[in-house]
Amino acid sequence: MTSSAFLRIALLAALAPMANAADAPLTTAAAVRGLTHQEAATAKPVRLRGTVTYPAPNGVIFFVQDETGGICVRGQREKPARPDLKVGALVELEGVTGAGRALPVVTSRKKDLIRVNVVGEAPLPEPIPATIAQLALARFEDVRVEVGGVVRAVEVEPFAGTAETL
Repeated sequence: MTSSAFLRIALLAALAPMANAADAPLTTAAAVRGLTHQEAATAKPVRLRGTVTYPAPNGVIFFVQDETGGICVRGQREKPARPDLKVGALVELEGVTGAGRALPVVTSRKKDLIRVNVVGEAPLPEPIPATIAQLALARFEDVRVEVGGVVRAVEVEPFAGTAETL
């Protein structure tokens, strides 16, 4: 074997773990949240396990929180919205990253579906205390929060493009 052929093989062997690491799925909400807008738009694979903190009535959006933070999951799922996808459901999900408005989201590739398996129930994560002003900060987006205040009026409006109400 020539020295240049040996050098090419050694170089490929050294780079192989890096290529595999780039293809490895993100496994925490913090890893997804830590992506830049441009990185999230490249549809990196995601495999998360967490607790559902809010399933939107439209059946397309829900929020999952693990020990590192929370993340929005949006898009069509492998199975339609089911009653077992509720607050406190422990889920394992597979999808890809997408560029959300402020933070990355978990979504699906075109012509693909997000895989969501309900594997049990879990206690809700402790809420993070926040003020109304802090709710505009990315740190408080997609996570379970607790705010204090006095309710003086309540209005019920349709939820994001559906006829359903909260």
